[in-house]
Amino acid sequence: MTAPKMRSSAAQRGAVDAQAFVQRSDALHGTQLADFGLGGAGEAAFRRVLHALRVPPGLLRASCRLFGESRAERVGEVAERYAYWHGARGQLEPETWRQLTRGTAILMYHAFGGQDEAASGFIIPARRFEIHLRRLARWRRPVLHLEGLAADRRSGRLAPSGAVVITMDDGYADNRELAVPLLRRFGFPATVFAVSDRIGGAAHWDGAGELTGRRLLDWDGLRALQENRVAIGAHTRTHPRLPELDERELADEVRGSRTALSEQLGSPINSFAYPYGRVSRESVAAVAHAGFACACGIERGLNYPGTPLLELRRVPVDGDGSMLRFALGVRFGDPDLVARAFGYLRAMVFGRRA
Repeated sequence: MTAPKMRSSAAQRGAVDAQAFVQRSDALHGTQLADFGLGGAGEAAFRRVLHALRVPPGLLRASCRLFGESRAERVGEVAERYAYWHGARGQLEPETWRQLTRGTAILMYHAFGGQDEAASGFIIPARRFEIHLRRLARWRRPVLHLEGLAADRRSGRLAPSGAVVITMDDGYADNRELAVPLLRRFGFPATVFAVSDRIGGAAHWDGAGELTGRRLLDWDGLRALQENRVAIGAHTRTHPRLPELDERELADEVRGSRTALSEQLGSPINSFAYPYGRVSRESVAAVAHAGFACACGIERGLNYPGTPLLELRRVPVDGDGSMLRFALGVRFGDPDLVARAFGYLRAMVFGRRA
């Protein structure tokens, strides 16, 4: 098939799928319209720039000849996806277009530090967190509950364009002491993922890691979070690497954490986070069998209507990261996008992977 025919076919498919979706919302699933993130966060960001500039698909396809046969294949795949969305755009209302292409960023925090504690990868100063929240408010980003996002998905509703979800892993005591007052000030919800067998204790699962020995919330602290629009999710019983467990241990860690948290807090626990972001087919199945509505890993990128609810992508927020990295994470799902873009260009030009 010649390049013009391939390009025309992709654009036609996009237009047909978009027309079907306009007529019937459930026609979205099973099509490329369900996941603008196909190809990775970097490619999705690149396509968003091309769409903003309204670059003709033929121009991108023509560039394939500049990269040689091996690299042209990859550029061709990008061009096909761009042509598809170019065809779809003409059939969609502007707001629907934005909802489909500006996915939801699920931010991942851990611990929060006071004035006397230095920033690090997993510890963000409360003052810097306040700046993050202030920026989200200034950018008019809708901040959603994680479970609300999942409920909208199950009901077939599209999330607001550019929405953000705030999550915190492990359940450190400083989440209540430092983060919650700031969340309350801005009126933002959040989700804290707690390790059920370590409630009221300390983090002792990372050896010599920077968070080792850090104080964790007790049961009263978790209940206090719930009273301040902070939902509690499960993070297993003991924070193990799930793919390394046998079937019995896996079920005990996943289901056991949900049962313990539900019984103590008196409310259903519907969200889960995979420790260390380690995800396997078996661990996803265990999370589904335990009855969780949604689960987060650490794969970078934004979340779209077709992103699996039990494998949601997240944006890591480093405590010592710059505001540029934060902005890139919120907008494109990857705080290291600029560095990755340079690596991608090197790979395309010189024929090696970054």
